[in-house]
Amino acid sequence: MHDGAEELDIVLNTPELKSRDYAAVYNELATLRLQAPHPIILKLILETSQLDRSQTVAACTMAAAANFDLVKNSTGVTDEGATEEDVRLMAACCEQLALGNKDGRKIQVLASGGIKTIEDAAAMLEAGASRLGSSGGVWIVKEGEEYMERSQSPPSISERRGSLRPGLATRLFTDF
Repeated sequence: MHDGAEELDIVLNTPELKSRDYAAVYNELATLRLQAPHPIILKLILETSQLDRSQTVAACTMAAAANFDLVKNSTGVTDEGATEEDVRLMAACCEQLALGNKDGRKIQVLASGGIKTIEDAAAMLEAGASRLGSSGGVWIVKEGEEYMERSQSPPSISERRGSLRPGLATRLFTDF
């Protein structure tokens, strides 16, 4: 923060959450928020592929109570990235938590991992994500621009299965 960071990613203490030591989890999150007050944006990474639904809801609840700004489903290190089901659950939880807030502040959802196409991106946004994390962002934007130029909506996933997408070497060459 002293060097200008405006956003920080915090990885949830999953063992403490799984052992139901909610006080320890919350105290850690609240302490981090005290050390990084607004306008610093704090994102709590949940690793939803390692959690059950009730643990995901508990983590979102504690993040909101500690005044975090976003919850994120994955670091990208685990075996699974964003799933529509996890993003929907996180978004629904955050929506309900906002109803109970005095100021109506809603914690946002960041979907990350496995988002490689414009269809993936659209699915995550439709599921309730307000931000996306993707190493394919440049490619996704290019796909979107192509569809806009042709005034078409993106083809469905089944329509795209037969189409060829350039390999990584081509994408790296053309993306930069």
